[in-house]
Amino acid sequence: MARQAPNCIKITLRGKVPLAIANSIAAQHEQARALEGLGLCHALEGNRSEGRKILSQALDVYQRIGSPRARELEEELRQPTAGSRPAGASRS
Repeated sequence: MARQAPNCIKITLRGKVPLAIANSIAAQHEQARALEGLGLCHALEGNRSEGRKILSQALDVYQRIGSPRARELEEELRQPTAGSRPAGASRS
């Protein structure tokens, strides 16, 4: 049984890095979603400049983690009315 312990340790150590990366990506995805919602709120309340600024921050996070949402948000930000979609229409 002592021979199996080193293999378990190696597997555990190898698994910690991907797990940490996955946890980090998940947290960043939630951060991007929160920024997107905040940006939309600002835009819907008439503060489009601040809304677009925050939506751009969300886009940066989505791009950094390789989220498909990045492409969608980038297209939306190209529109002159970016950030004006109705509340509750936010995509994840």
